[in-house]
Amino acid sequence: MTSESTEKELVDLEVKIPQAQQQKNGTNIFNLIKGSCCLLIYLCTWETGAIISQKVQQNYTKPYFLSWLRWTINIGFLMFYLPYVQSKRKKNGNEPFKIKKKDWVQALILFTLDITANSLYIFSLHHTIVNIANTICMGSSVWSYLFSIFILKEDITIWKNASVILLLTGVILIIILGRDVTSSSEEQSSTVFGYILLILGEIKFALFGVLYSKLRNDKKSIDETIIFIGMMALINITLFWIPLIPMHYSGFEVFEIPSLNTVFWIIPYVLTKPLSAVSLFMGFAFVGPVFITTGAVLILPLGNITELILTNTTYNRYYYVGMTIILLAFVCYSYGEYSSRKRQDDKEKLKTNIDDPEISESKDEITEKTVEMV
Repeated sequence: MTSESTEKELVDLEVKIPQAQQQKNGTNIFNLIKGSCCLLIYLCTWETGAIISQKVQQNYTKPYFLSWLRWTINIGFLMFYLPYVQSKRKKNGNEPFKIKKKDWVQALILFTLDITANSLYIFSLHHTIVNIANTICMGSSVWSYLFSIFILKEDITIWKNASVILLLTGVILIIILGRDVTSSSEEQSSTVFGYILLILGEIKFALFGVLYSKLRNDKKSIDETIIFIGMMALINITLFWIPLIPMHYSGFEVFEIPSLNTVFWIIPYVLTKPLSAVSLFMGFAFVGPVFITTGAVLILPLGNITELILTNTTYNRYYYVGMTIILLAFVCYSYGEYSSRKRQDDKEKLKTNIDDPEISESKDEITEKTVEMV
């Protein structure tokens, strides 16, 4: 073998190693980027749904029924997307997608938490202003952090602790001093009862997110996520219409046929759910529940702009100070999350260099070629 050919092989091998390393590393940062995109989509559907929900409840205060109805549309994922996945797998020669009994149990547990949290949130909108309700909901990240420490073994860092303290400070400031608003809408008012409903709802939502990450830790693909949402919708349709009966006869939530004008608002409200559910669940899969619930603070400036346009709503200076503190909390948590994921990538990179058979074999070849050249 000539020295020229040996040199060429040596260069090829030196290029091969960083390419292999690049394929195996950077996963955590890439997931952070994908999770952030899911978060932005989820926030847009959240704010849209909240505004429409408030419009609906001006004449049709049926929070549980609206939550139940909104989830039914996701049955399309099971009816149409599952056959598509099965067809695609068969065409590629792969095994068919299998749904196990464990998956149905998980869907039942998680859906129970989700519809409870959503019902409490929707009902609270009849007693609060949308953007103040969204502000108080930011406290769900505190509960997510606490649940994650015990259930997901979340790392406790100074940045995450600082974000929790800032978040609580901002929320408390808004609740105590930032509730005064100026609005052209006569429906704009907040009550203590509305705040209690919100806090109960955010605890349920936080637990839902943490348990989803725990139970579905090994089911993170888009196909698995979409089909699981369809399973939850099927559980909703087959089981969760039953509470409507005792709620009706007890007078807690009397069922009524909505007016044509109300139906006009219900349709877009229902149609926002599929995109909202997929972006939320994929966000949990990519970055976990604490990042998503903390990142939800970005709903605040979006809500300010929306309510200013729709109802000419403005807030006092304490609200804006509190909102700024809450946004700063997100910055702190994001930096801490980025630093943590960067360290994980660095550790995986080091481990790859040491343990990966492909890279080790390439390095051995480089050594052999170098000896040959000598």
